[in-house]
Amino acid sequence: MNTQEMLGAYDKVHTVLKDLDYMEFKHYLETVCNHSDALLTKYAPFKIGDRVELKEGICRDGGWPGIEYLFNAGARGTVRDVTYTKDRFRFGIVLDIDYWIDSFSGGKHQYSEKEKGVYGLYEEFLQPETSKETARPDCKPKLAWIPQPPPRLEFIPWTNADLPTTHLCVKKKSWKGTSGHDNCFSVVTGAQSGSVYLGGEWVTLQELGEKWVRADGRPCGKWVEVGY
Repeated sequence: MNTQEMLGAYDKVHTVLKDLDYMEFKHYLETVCNHSDALLTKYAPFKIGDRVELKEGICRDGGWPGIEYLFNAGARGTVRDVTYTKDRFRFGIVLDIDYWIDSFSGGKHQYSEKEKGVYGLYEEFLQPETSKETARPDCKPKLAWIPQPPPRLEFIPWTNADLPTTHLCVKKKSWKGTSGHDNCFSVVTGAQSGSVYLGGEWVTLQELGEKWVRADGRPCGKWVEVGY
């Protein structure tokens, strides 16, 4: 606004004030301010400085896109300001836990007290702060340790892809001798159609896993977890 515009604006305001009864206008403004102060301080459910926490459903209709993770039920904060709009009270809330999430690494970065935002929330989403045990964002619930049974293992014979890349000596499970030389055979690598060439005959991998073990006693297959 240049000097001429400022002078023009002053003339307009001066003309309006001349047409008004100054004392009556001042009284009117004071009355409006007093009514506003009374509404926000006496009748508002929360005052500036009050401790509050969020109720359920604040993000139910898609509110706060991108930062909805901050508004879990039970999240706590402090009332920073109070207004009245659309026939209901609206509060500026500074949350205790306010952070942003890196979209690339997924890391969480906490804002300092000076950096924290003030979020405008209507009265229906707030309630007085309750006990300290109320859940908040990022607070892990207390869990009792419950012993779990060991996982159940199931033996599965090798597939062609599981076969060792070098020759492997095996022996039948039923053989009880202390020396494996007379009962060891070379497993030919590069088996075909789920079979291996063993001691002059073709043996299926299923049979190999059920009836044969490696020379050191380990099975010709693998153990996998199948639950509890």
